[in-house]
Amino acid sequence: MRRPRIAIATYSRWNELMKMTLAYISGTDFPLSRVDLFVVDDQRDEYEKALRGARIKVGGIHHADVTLKAARMSISNFYDEGDPIVCMDDDVAMLGAAVTRKGKLEAITKLEAFLDFAFSETMQRGAALWGVYPVGNPFYMRNGITTDLRLICGYTYGCLNTRDQRMQVKVSQKEDYERSILFYKRDGAVVRFNRIAGDHQYTKTRGGMQGQRKQNTDAESIKYLLKKYPMFCKPVWRWERYELKLVDRALEGLKWE
Repeated sequence: MRRPRIAIATYSRWNELMKMTLAYISGTDFPLSRVDLFVVDDQRDEYEKALRGARIKVGGIHHADVTLKAARMSISNFYDEGDPIVCMDDDVAMLGAAVTRKGKLEAITKLEAFLDFAFSETMQRGAALWGVYPVGNPFYMRNGITTDLRLICGYTYGCLNTRDQRMQVKVSQKEDYERSILFYKRDGAVVRFNRIAGDHQYTKTRGGMQGQRKQNTDAESIKYLLKKYPMFCKPVWRWERYELKLVDRALEGLKWE
C-alpha cells in the first residue's frame, strides 16, 4: 500500500494551524513531508510566511476552492485514485486514545503507526472510509471498532481516494453525513475507531468553515439528505432543533413513513 498522506484544508487560520494541527503532528512519528496544505490562492502568501516563521516545512501548499465542500473536492482531484489520504481539520490539537472510561485521552504519538493500522483494518473489512469517535469523552467511547452505518466525522477521517463523481457530496453543511452514507451504500461498511477521538476547536477559533457558514444551510442540508437517502437517515429532535441520525433502516426492519 502507498504511504498515507495527511491533507489539511485550511482557511484564514495560518496561526492556529501552526499552534494546533501542525504542532501536534510535529510531535509524532508522522513526517511533515507527507503533510499537504490546501488553501485558496489569495491566502497562499500568508501561509508560506507563517510556515517560514515557524520553521516548518510541509510536503506542499496546493490550490483549494472556497467552502469546505469545494476544498474536499480539490483534495480528491489532487491525489491519485486509491491513494490513502487522511483529511484533518486545521484546528485539531491532537488525536488521543481512551485508555480508561474515567481518564483523559492519551495523545497518540505513534501517529504513522496508527494510520497504517487504520487503513489496514479498513481494507480488510472491504471498506474505504474510516473515522474516529465524534467527541473526546472517554466515558462514552466504547464498542472498539465498528463497521455499521455511523457518522464518520469530518474533522479527521481516512479514505482510499476516489475521483468517482458519484461519491462526491452535494450538501454544503452536514457533508460528513452524506460522505458516510455514500461510502456505506457502495461498500456495505464504514469503519469507526470508537476508542480514538480528537481534541478539535471547531467553534472556538476564528476563520475556518464557520467563517463561511450561511444561515439556514444546516436545515437545508438536513431536508435534502432526508429526501435523498430516506433509508439511511432519520430526523431526531435534539437541543431544541432537528438533527440527523444515521441508521440503516433495512437492517432495523423499518420502513420510511
